Amino acid sequence: MLAVSIFEVLENLCTALQGKHTTVAGMLQAVEHTTARMTTLRSDESYNSLYSSAQQIVEQLNLDAICLPRQSRPPRKREYTTTSSQHTFDNPAAYFKPIYFTAIDTAQQSIRSRFDQYSFTTVKELEECLVTGQLKDTLKLYPEVDVTRLAVQLPMFRSSYDYCSVDQAIQLLYVPVDQK
Repeated sequence: MLAVSIFEVLENLCTALQGKHTTVAGMLQAVEHTTARMTTLRSDESYNSLYSSAQQIVEQLNLDAICLPRQSRPPRKREYTTTSSQHTFDNPAAYFKPIYFTAIDTAQQSIRSRFDQYSFTTVKELEECLVTGQLKDTLKLYPEVDVTRLAVQLPMFRSSYDYCSVDQAIQLLYVPVDQK
């Protein structure tokens, strides 16, 4: 059940990222929506709802009740005779709660580490240049781009064609070999 609740959100993100006409700005927006949804899942109410629905399914299917795992004893220390005791949980809900939150935190951190990068910001700004027809300072990072010519050509291209993504702009530039 835990996997279903988390992977459902992540599957929606994967679908959004793999769309045919997906833009970098749209990808980053989908990531923001996903992390916001994961944040709402990371609450006591969501966990309690998930745990109670798991208990209902166990009862409906006549399965063994959700229980704590077997407690193992810590190894006996020969030299040191401290009387520290191992932490034990009172009930299964308390045991599985940190696992639930850890899974959500891991998924959120993985998403952030992949999409909160400088390279994504650069690609997003380059995409905005093409889509809006306005130059950005990011172009200075690429010495092979003649910014003076691009300042003239990009607004002309933008005013001549109607497009809203890089893929659409590429399709406009593509001319089949037999039409040349």
